[in-house]
Amino acid sequence: MPDPSTPSPCPPVLRLGLEPGLTPALARALLAECGSAAGVYAASPTRLAAIVGSRLARQLAAPPDSELQAAITAVQAWIAQPDQHCMGWDDPDYPPLLRHIHDPPVLLYVVGQRAALSRPGLAIVGARQGSAGGRETAEAFARHLAVAGWSIVSGLASGIDAAAHAGRTGRGARGAAAPWPFWARGRT
Repeated sequence: MPDPSTPSPCPPVLRLGLEPGLTPALARALLAECGSAAGVYAASPTRLAAIVGSRLARQLAAPPDSELQAAITAVQAWIAQPDQHCMGWDDPDYPPLLRHIHDPPVLLYVVGQRAALSRPGLAIVGARQGSAGGRETAEAFARHLAVAGWSIVSGLASGIDAAAHAGRTGRGARGAAAPWPFWARGRT
């Protein structure tokens, strides 16, 4: 049995998605140049610097600092929970349409069914301080659409998002939430 006090290995795409100061556009440029996240971390600092500059190249070439390691550990603990997933931009379940937006995230955090993100769906997001009527409407709307076969996607923030998530988790519903992760707040 593995020692729970020893962190499990970090997939390179997880580290890449959490690197402070590395924008999704720069990460995609690195992936295009190096072929994969593992290729990024195997590349020379000179090759990396040509894409991201010398400061980020040194960061990428070095072992993760304590702040980055803490974020990696937090993500690994989070995805160890049932129905919680983290998928990289290169993951086969990454939503195809999301991959083609202007600035898709390198990592996507998912609560629920990963495959639901590739089905026809509707995102329901709204005010964190939504009115009681707004929350009731979002929940009912999500429940009815989910039962009819639509995937419901929400950001899982409080208010309207949480109500939509509650509606989609009802009987016969399916979907996923893509929450902004707690460990990323205050980071890049």
